[in-house]
Amino acid sequence: MSRQLTIAVAGVTGRMGSARHLREALVPLAAEGLRPPDGTEPVRLRLVLVGRDASVLERLAATCGAGWTTDLDAVLADPGVDVYFDARRPDVRPAAVSVALEAGKHVYVEKPLALEAAEAEALAKLSRERGLRTGIVHDKLFTPGYIALRRLLAAGTLGAVVDVRGAFGYWVHDGTDRPAQRPSWNFRREAGGSLIPDLFTHWSYLLELVGRPVAVAALTATHVAERRDERGNAYPVTVEDVAHVLLRLDNGATASVSSSWVERPFTPFTLVVHGLRATAHVTPAGCWITEEAMGDGAPWSDGPVGVWRSVPSPPGYEFRAQWLAFLRHVAFDEPFPWTFASAVRAARLCAAIEASAAVGAWSEVPGDSAPPIHA
Repeated sequence: MSRQLTIAVAGVTGRMGSARHLREALVPLAAEGLRPPDGTEPVRLRLVLVGRDASVLERLAATCGAGWTTDLDAVLADPGVDVYFDARRPDVRPAAVSVALEAGKHVYVEKPLALEAAEAEALAKLSRERGLRTGIVHDKLFTPGYIALRRLLAAGTLGAVVDVRGAFGYWVHDGTDRPAQRPSWNFRREAGGSLIPDLFTHWSYLLELVGRPVAVAALTATHVAERRDERGNAYPVTVEDVAHVLLRLDNGATASVSSSWVERPFTPFTLVVHGLRATAHVTPAGCWITEEAMGDGAPWSDGPVGVWRSVPSPPGYEFRAQWLAFLRHVAFDEPFPWTFASAVRAARLCAAIEASAAVGAWSEVPGDSAPPIHA
């Protein structure tokens, strides 16, 4: 193959994109290049930043050794661009991804791929028809805690999993006395905002470590009805800010998952996995396991029940690790399971959650023939 991959990177001028995708992942990878399995000359990576504000792009590109442009259409039409990455708002993402695929580019995206399941399905179908490589960010899988959980599950240490509890969220200021930590479009459905596709795309791939969701019962609410945007202007919130979801998995396990912008959690992105032999308590930073239960001789107290052991795990470089795996998939045909097929399953799960919340009843999650990811 060519000794250079050109990657067009759209939507990374914000805090998350510039810090996690650029400085922590693509810039160091570009400095090293991709080393082929046969030990020959590394494949160079050329970065082109794409956005709307020329002055911001120029400053960021100068710090990253990248090119830049405000002309997305020209980038998507450029035969010299090999990979298109989209971290923009999810309401504008599908159209650009479709054009990129039609132009023969491999595509990697932030989650969600699309706000509607039908859009995600159409993009996955197009990528298959064009024979192109695709990927969607699954960053939590590459954190130390979730690496450790994957190893425990692969080794059968927990035994058969019977129940899973998940929780993620934090308090997002309404912008009145302190600036909100998330952009205002997140809270406006008409601008592509929605808590469910944003956060339950994560829960989709994390739950698939145990089993595939087949049915859901959801309760959602909007507790903060008005917020202030980046200019201090008040606006009505048109999306949910909390969602509680019960799930049945295809292997008979049960699950309960909550996500919220109106909570102050003790730990971030926490998953508790109960197996017949042991229980694992997982956060991105670490994983702990116990085989003990209440009444096993441990004294009753207000502290943790039983003895919890930390599970060793290597350091996690979540964004860099998955970027490296995707680029090696493109360059050297190495395995990469986190494709648009996973994005479709996540979109179907989110659609089922929204349907359940709308009618107050259980909703089935459509399946497909592609196996879930247990890697």
